[in-house]
Order: sequence, then structure tokens, then C-alpha cells
Amino acid sequence: MSQNKAVEANYFNPSSDISVSVSGINEHILYRHYQHSFRHRLQLNLGAYKQASYDTMPVWSLRYEHQWNPVPRFELMYGFAYGQPVYDGNSETSWQLFAGLSGRF
Repeated sequence: MSQNKAVEANYFNPSSDISVSVSGINEHILYRHYQHSFRHRLQLNLGAYKQASYDTMPVWSLRYEHQWNPVPRFELMYGFAYGQPVYDGNSETSWQLFAGLSGRF
């Protein structure tokens, strides 16, 4: 839940809103050899979004990613997400490509 006081902002800035969602994740290890692994993950989010002065609307997203650990201290993650968020009472289509790299020292 959020509340904002700024008016005429140059970004999405509802006076108040609330979102409730439920997520389910399915993960499968495709390859594993000691500390090296390659897995994929599918995540589904379902929920509802209510913004001040607009009706409550359904929101959802689907995310698919790969996680690769070629060495114990290194991880590469990449994937895509598709969903339908709501802005000012309108359901939008959202596509995202993402990638991440992490290392532990």
C-alpha cells in the first residue's frame, strides 16, 4: 500500500494504491555436478490492484529464467517476463528481458 502527496509528477504517481498477489514457483535442476549446476525456473504471479478513483483490476505476470553456476563463486541468471500491470485503470502489456551476474569473494 502506498500514498503520495506530490501533484503533477512526471511519473506514475497515484495518490494511493494497494496490491495483493500470490506467487507460485516451479524450479528444476537440469544439470548438477558437485557445486556446478544449471537450472530453470518458472514463476506465475496472480493478484489484484486498486488505485484511488479506479476499480480493482486483475494483474498477473509470468517469468521464466535460467540460473547457471559454472564455478562455486559465480552465477549467471537470465530470462524474460510477460505480464499485465495496471496504470490509471488501464491494463498494460509488459515484456521484460533481464540478466544478472553475481560473484562471491
